[in-house]
Amino acid sequence: MKNFFDPQRIWPNGSYPHFLILLDRYPQYVEYARQHAELLGHFGHLEAVPAQWLHITVQRVHHPAGAQQLEQLAAEARTELADVVPFEVQLGPTWPGVTAITVAPYPEEPMAVLNRKVRAAAGRVEGIELRAEEKRFWPHTSLAYANPRQRQESIDSTDSCFANLPRSLFAAGFTLLSQKGLT
Repeated sequence: MKNFFDPQRIWPNGSYPHFLILLDRYPQYVEYARQHAELLGHFGHLEAVPAQWLHITVQRVHHPAGAQQLEQLAAEARTELADVVPFEVQLGPTWPGVTAITVAPYPEEPMAVLNRKVRAAAGRVEGIELRAEEKRFWPHTSLAYANPRQRQESIDSTDSCFANLPRSLFAAGFTLLSQKGLT
């Protein structure tokens, strides 16, 4: 994926493993993201996420992993996720955050189940260290990231740059088709 952050935020030792739900497979969501990109394109400090990189992060590992660890991690995750039943999510509303414009999937609980299962799988792989579990898993997908090379201050929901956007941008919802398994 493209690095949307400044050089201090780049992974120092190569890419880190991520468990993702890829959203470029859903034409309706790609169109939703495209329409938002048109609106957000008026703000020079925002960079829209390209369609092929649209995703929901289920879990990330904050350090590199070797080939054997990745193989074991994938096997453990397949086992752990084998009993997950496909579910539907609604994507929306869209809202501004500190460094990104995000979309939340609802209901949150099935996404939290995926996160717990992947964390359990990762816990069985020697050398894979996860950060402490949050009290509440916050699933989201990003439509745009703040480009620190062009912005003067942090994005936040009270910034004046969002005052001119239509309110419907932040209240739009979207329903994905059933997730038919994780690959």
